[in-house]
Order: sequence, then structure tokens, then C-alpha cells
Amino acid sequence: MRKNLSISIIIPVYEVEDYVERCIHSVMEQEYSAECVIVDDCSTDRSMENVRQLIDGYEGKMRFKIITHISNKGLSIARNSGIDAATGEYMLFLDSDDELEPKALELFAREVERHPGVDMVVGTYRPIPGRNDLCIKVRKNYVTGGKRCKRLFMKENLFPDTAHNKLVRSELVRKYNLYFYPDIYHEDNLWKWSCAKCVTSLAFLRRPTMIYNQRSNSITSKPIEERMGSLVKVLSEKMCNVSRHDAGPELCNVVGFMHRLDRISRTGDIAAIEKARGGIQQYFDSALHMALDYKVVRGVLSLMILKFNLKLMPRGNSLLFRILNAVGERIVN
Repeated sequence: MRKNLSISIIIPVYEVEDYVERCIHSVMEQEYSAECVIVDDCSTDRSMENVRQLIDGYEGKMRFKIITHISNKGLSIARNSGIDAATGEYMLFLDSDDELEPKALELFAREVERHPGVDMVVGTYRPIPGRNDLCIKVRKNYVTGGKRCKRLFMKENLFPDTAHNKLVRSELVRKYNLYFYPDIYHEDNLWKWSCAKCVTSLAFLRRPTMIYNQRSNSITSKPIEERMGSLVKVLSEKMCNVSRHDAGPELCNVVGFMHRLDRISRTGDIAAIEKARGGIQQYFDSALHMALDYKVVRGVLSLMILKFNLKLMPRGNSLLFRILNAVGERIVN
């Protein structure tokens, strides 16, 4: 195995003092030498104090580097600071409440050795009951070609939206400005959208490389009312950046996201539903015109189903709505 592949692990640290020690220990216990960039985002608890104590007493292969913000800037900007400070050929994002599996870095490095210059390696999570969204459903272990890779990225149910547990080539990140959109939730979904436009080779690891710890106060557990503004913003950014030369998969992703937005808004209060409907309707006509212009038949059909749901069942969550919504998402995926 190639021992000189340089990897930078990027860990933004926020209020996770009950988890962060396990995260850092999992990095220290790796047998593969790497750089670990820790971004102190001015956590208000003892998270960074615990991290510094661990690092001060550490003697091993891992090279730690701490970047300190003067004020709390949020997860996206913390990751962006880590990107700017990283020196490795590849970057691996790790949230400070999660953990690397033993030998995870060796597995990633071995995959790069197997596919020299691969743009991204997607890792596998230790299985979590009920979290089908964290599973890899792509059959092939290695895919090349920009169009092939894009189609996998744009089908959101084929592999996780998460930025963590993906080893990505640093040159690609900087060349295509693959930074994280600040001050929103669900920034990983938008980052994956950006990656889809430039990744031309993609490998999938079938052995677990990361432990995803589900917290009761994590972003995904927040009420939909709190997250709706960010979801509408993600839709806005996607809609405004559909490219003309390969609009089919991108437009299908946008339409699928509209269905998803409508579906999850029904789990919130009336204000969340109305906000989602407003966000969807703002871009509905543009999406329909694009689908017609580019002859994306799947997009047109799915949009017609979405229009029916929005007009005839604006506040309900009936069996008919759920069936139609599932059909609409299935068409574009």
C-alpha cells in the first residue's frame, strides 16, 4: 500500500463535549500517518479545552494543527477554514461528534492506490437501524466519466448527502471552489450538488470507515420550522445554477428536491407548509420552462404531479398525497 499519500482530516469543533474526546481518540488511534486540522469555532462548552488536553499529551503519527476563529462562524465557515489550512493531497471531513473506524485511513489510502488520482472515495458508515439514507446503493465500486458520476450524484438516494466520510482530492476542491455555503442548514446537500459538476472518478468503499453518532440536538433533529428557510435557500441555489449543457440530471435533481421540500414541510406547522409552498412556487414556472425547453420529459411529468399536490392538497398529508409524492420523486430518480 502507498504509505506516502498525504491526507488532511478536517474537524470543526462546536458544542459536543460529550462526544469530542471519542472523535479525537479515533483519529489518534489510526495507524496511518496524516495531518489533522482542528478548527476551534469558539464553542461555548468545554469541547476545545478537552481537545487541547488530549493533543498536549499525545505522542504519535498524527500531526495536529489548530485553527482558531475569533468568534463563532458556524459549521460551513469552520470547514472552509480547514480547507484553506489543509496541506494534504486529499481531504477527509469529520464532524466532532462522529468517529473514524479503526484503519479507516488505511482503507481510504488503499482505495486511492487501487485507483490512482481518483477524485473522490465514498466511505461506508457502521450500520444504523432505520437510517437507509446513509447506505450506499451504487452497485459498482468504481465509476469514471463526468456524465456517469454526475448522474450518480444527482440521484440523491444512491449514496449519502453528507460531506463527511468522503475522501476528496484537494486539488479538485480548490480548482472548482468546492467550499461550503455559509449560514444555512443542509449545506452538505448543496456541496454534493457542486461536486457533481466536477467529479470525474468516484470509488466506493464497502467496509465501514466511520461511526455516525445520532444526537438529540443535531441539525437533522431540529424542527422543520427551523430548517425550512435553509431548505428553500438550497432549492434557490440549485435552481439558479442549472447548467445548459447537461440540464437533464440537474433539473431532475431540482424537481426531486421540490417534492422532498413539499413532503417534509407537511410534518411541520401551517407556517412551515406555507413557506415551503412559496419557495417551490417561486421556481416552479422556471423549472417547467427549462424541462420543456430541454425536453426533460421526466421533469415535466414530475412537475405536473407536484402542481396537483400544491394546488389541490395545500395543507393535507393524505394517503393520495403520499402516493403521488412518492411517484413524483420516483420519476426523477
